[in-house]
Amino acid sequence: MYTKSRYDFHIPNIREKNIWFEISELNEERNDWDQVEDMDGSVLFLEHYCTFSCLATEIPGFRANSIIFMDLWGGSNSYEHESILV
Repeated sequence: MYTKSRYDFHIPNIREKNIWFEISELNEERNDWDQVEDMDGSVLFLEHYCTFSCLATEIPGFRANSIIFMDLWGGSNSYEHESILV
């Protein structure tokens, strides 16, 4: 998705509908994206101002190949999250 600024980014309402993700990795030799079937055991954390990933084995309590949406709904608890297993 191309956006002109971070304010153009739309966060889907995952509580009301099913959504699917197409996961890609950069092929630097071809300068193109290749679709992948999983995230090699990683967990992807998404937040408004920060995104990072790590291996699920490095953080107890998280499942491999998951996408974690951190407090995207403005909850009062900064540790609230929703997860999607891919």
